[in-house]
Amino acid sequence: MIMKIGRKLGYGIGDMGAGIIWGMVSSYVLVYLTDSVGMAAAVVGTIILIARVFDGISDALMGIVIDKTHTKFGKAKPWYLVSILPLVINFLLLFNIPKTMSGTAQTVYVFVLYFMITAVIYTIKDVSYNTLPALVADNTKDRVSMTVIRFAFSLTTAIIIGVITVPALNSMGGLQNQQAWSNLSYIFAAVGLATLLISAFSVKELHVGKKTTSAKKKENSLPIYKSIAYVFSNKYFILALTATLAGMTRIALMGASVYYARDVVGDSNLVGIITIASLFPMIIGMLISNRLVNKLGMQKARTIGNVVSVAGALLAAIFSDNFTLVITGLAVLGVGMGPSTATGAAMLSHIADYGEWKHHVKLQGVTFSCNSVATKVGTGLGGALIGWALSAGGYIAGAAAQSAQTIFMIKGVFLYVPVFLCAVSFVTNLFMDIEYKMPAIHEELKQRSEEPAV
Repeated sequence: MIMKIGRKLGYGIGDMGAGIIWGMVSSYVLVYLTDSVGMAAAVVGTIILIARVFDGISDALMGIVIDKTHTKFGKAKPWYLVSILPLVINFLLLFNIPKTMSGTAQTVYVFVLYFMITAVIYTIKDVSYNTLPALVADNTKDRVSMTVIRFAFSLTTAIIIGVITVPALNSMGGLQNQQAWSNLSYIFAAVGLATLLISAFSVKELHVGKKTTSAKKKENSLPIYKSIAYVFSNKYFILALTATLAGMTRIALMGASVYYARDVVGDSNLVGIITIASLFPMIIGMLISNRLVNKLGMQKARTIGNVVSVAGALLAAIFSDNFTLVITGLAVLGVGMGPSTATGAAMLSHIADYGEWKHHVKLQGVTFSCNSVATKVGTGLGGALIGWALSAGGYIAGAAAQSAQTIFMIKGVFLYVPVFLCAVSFVTNLFMDIEYKMPAIHEELKQRSEEPAV
């Protein structure tokens, strides 16, 4: 059954709301806490990594919860809906740290808020949202198009946030002004709340409550460790996990763009140009990838994209002092990311279907949540690397000029490390041939689904 475009758009707009909130948390919380709140970069980086490790664990557990959830609204949608309001409230608290706090109390308070938004609330939202394509669409075409629409919203939002955030903060008092951060957080929270609610009420799961006799018996008796063991015994999942870890670490390192624009290039407002150069080409790459996937298949399209990404990353790294060539390299890298971004959810859905075919039990939630572990850990690792690099380089918040060692560290996390990470994604994709096995697998799964349940 082909899904209507309205439902696809409704699903996709959820990444606008999530992109606003998560974009601020992933890209700007570090500079907010170092420059406005006054915390040490290494402390913030460590908080980010610790929270994300626990975040990964909670992702796996949330996937199991989804797999065992059976309501009249489905498995994932109820969790997606109930996560929205707590997410917005926690976001507001995180960007409004009381000035009366300092020292240990401040560190603990920030850790609790960051831990809650990453390891608990956003986990519920993200795992349920990422699982939905496998539950609301039953064919590759719809799953791919849902992903393209979703990331179109996500990337457009990221571009807007990247373009307006720093100039808006500067116009309201600067990166060190708490009131500026507060005002902006109120606006973003309102938009995020509205778009997330629209998304949650737009999707409708298929086959609600339907289970075959064998699947029902096995699912109800399957221990948590066995669910996770099944997922990690899937060779294609290991490849996807590695690629996701590398990709999300690289994306998280974009958080260093504020420091690169301000401390290396000399103008913090150039963050907008960096964001556009990094993300707008990705939208172009995604649009091109749809035709490439239809003509060549997902694996070949992703291979072409990965080659382009490595070339772009190398260009930016080699000419790290030339802003024009850095922007060009980031743009090329962004185009190359298009195919992998557009087919990510569809590929993971195939991996989940492969696991169901192999083990005779539905594990969509666990599969997506375990992959989300890599997403969260990768994001945390990227944030931690930025904080540690700034500390190792002797970063001084508010300084008119940073030392040569600090400049090198900023370039390292922003431009040099991504070359290696892009190469990792290229290598893992060479072995991702799962799509060629899916027609036979889907046919067998269809036959199983027609077995009467008891």
